[in-house]
Amino acid sequence: GLPALPDAEFRLFSAPEADPRLVEVVTQVVVRYGAVRWH
Repeated sequence: GLPALPDAEFRLFSAPEADPRLVEVVTQVVVRYGAVRWH
């Protein structure tokens, strides 16, 4: 499953009106966090 995110980050990421660039940055952070946690 996905790593648990703070509610604010989850709402930001899932917001339809979120800036695509901001979503990309958040996605990269999640990927990096997951890589550090899982490997």
